[in-house]
Amino acid sequence: VRLPDGNTITQPSAVTSPHKPPRYLGAWLSPTLNWLPAKRKLRDEVNKILTILRHKTLTPEEYKYTVRAVLHSKLRYYLSVVPLLDSELDDIDARIARILKTRMRMASSCSSHLLFLPDSEYGADLPSIKDMRSTINIEMAHTLLNDNRSTLGAILRHRLTSLRDSLGWAQNPLSTPHLIPQSNWNNHWCARIGIMLHKHGATLEDTHAQRNRPT
Repeated sequence: VRLPDGNTITQPSAVTSPHKPPRYLGAWLSPTLNWLPAKRKLRDEVNKILTILRHKTLTPEEYKYTVRAVLHSKLRYYLSVVPLLDSELDDIDARIARILKTRMRMASSCSSHLLFLPDSEYGADLPSIKDMRSTINIEMAHTLLNDNRSTLGAILRHRLTSLRDSLGWAQNPLSTPHLIPQSNWNNHWCARIGIMLHKHGATLEDTHAQRNRPT
């Protein structure tokens, strides 16, 4: 370190362990791609919020509003950095539903799936963390696939072409997501997007035919 008078001294630097997740812009990152510490931090945040909500006297509508305004907004930001498995998201959804059952004076044995159905299907219209993650990924894929200026857009289009070729198809796989085999989930991020699209009854059409083979 150079001092104002021109002399230099040596000071030990504090280097963060690669196994300790640093916090950047409010989210926990993993330099070693070992996401367990970051997931543990995220679960602690969720536990803290749900513990507060469990002890608050809220009506079902107030509870659903708070889940959307507080928990969903926080997880929407975190899930763009920390990857969570479907089973981990299902566990968070189940815990959210368990508290709502208490607020609605429902039996604990009642199916939690009913609470996530919309009002038109006689559900409680409870927002799902898992569905929100799917929405985030689908929106991200749509934005990047149509971004012709960024490197990420070029990489994703190349990955989609690779998925198309591995399937032996001529058309964009995301235009017919119901045909993508479930076995491709672990190998292609674009296949995951396709499977999420199929679950929500949606597609990503290739309007410019850029990801179709010429016929």
